[in-house]
Amino acid sequence: MAIKSMQIIRPKIWIPPIFSANWKLTVERKDGTIDDLTDIISSLEIEDGMTDVIGGFEFELWNPNETYTKVWTGNEIVRYYSDYATEATTLRFRGRIEKPSNQGNKIKVTGRS
Repeated sequence: MAIKSMQIIRPKIWIPPIFSANWKLTVERKDGTIDDLTDIISSLEIEDGMTDVIGGFEFELWNPNETYTKVWTGNEIVRYYSDYATEATTLRFRGRIEKPSNQGNKIKVTGRS
């Protein structure tokens, strides 16, 4: 008796996009002023909690002229946008600043979603 156990296997090949995603990082102050930090941050790390995990973020930016010293005190809104369009408009993360701290010529900001 012949046994047929043929199964068609369809491979899935991931093709990376041709273009890299554009992104934007903004901070909304308590008075409503929006700071666009896209061009001046030196590092950014975002952990987006999907289920019962609280997400968090951390970014550093150069501040040699003390432009952002004591501007953020905590509880300001941080928004991260990412898109393949020419301007990033899709909101991917929203959080609140918990602790801004000065470290020489840099400011390190941490917070949660």
